[in-house]
Amino acid sequence: MILAIDIGNTRSKWAVFGVDGAMQDSGVAFNEKLAETALPEVWRTCSQVLVANVAGEQAAEKLKAYLAPLALTIHWVKSSTQFGALKNTYDDPVKLGVDRWAALIAAHDSTHEPCLVVNAGTALTVDAIDQNTFIGGVIAPGLHMLHSAFVKNTAAVDATGGSYQVFPKNTQNAAYTGALLAMAGAVAAMYAELEKTAHQSPICIVTGGDGKLLIQSLKQSFQINAIDHEYLVLRGLFLMSKAL
Repeated sequence: MILAIDIGNTRSKWAVFGVDGAMQDSGVAFNEKLAETALPEVWRTCSQVLVANVAGEQAAEKLKAYLAPLALTIHWVKSSTQFGALKNTYDDPVKLGVDRWAALIAAHDSTHEPCLVVNAGTALTVDAIDQNTFIGGVIAPGLHMLHSAFVKNTAAVDATGGSYQVFPKNTQNAAYTGALLAMAGAVAAMYAELEKTAHQSPICIVTGGDGKLLIQSLKQSFQINAIDHEYLVLRGLFLMSKAL
């Protein structure tokens, strides 16, 4: 069994895969609460652990202590210039966020068509694949970051809470809808650019905690049909385990 762990900026996501790639179990915990969470029993059946960490050294040390009872070697995966047929053209390939690289690997494994790979987490990343090559992408604030920044910097405006509305009629809904549409607009802009470059409509795959909200907004406001893939990064880590 293979344990894949994705340490994000806010949460740690995990999944256990059989050698055939079938997901056996999965879970999530806030990073600051990880040490207080009981070690999942299914982890004790694993022979390999692969970790994608974008939360820094402190988060890595906490995970090392948490995994210590398993006595397993931890593979801290890094981005590379190539994985299989997928090429990485980042200026410095190693500096590409490893969660982005894992998501790109999983997306490319699922389709060899032009593809936009979107991760809607604490940050929003929108990455493009064309002709078996990661050709670049953007990073922007995620939904919570956008919304909380507006609330924090507008002291005279009560914009807490809110929900998505097509035509918002109060400040709370206007602020929340604006943040969500800002995210969707960034994705739509990259979608249009990839469409021009690839000379065809790309596939759009979305993952991350706010992925489902983003998918709804993309369809309703921009007529972009996106695919929801909740475990995209973890699937990429499983694929990377086959190269160890």
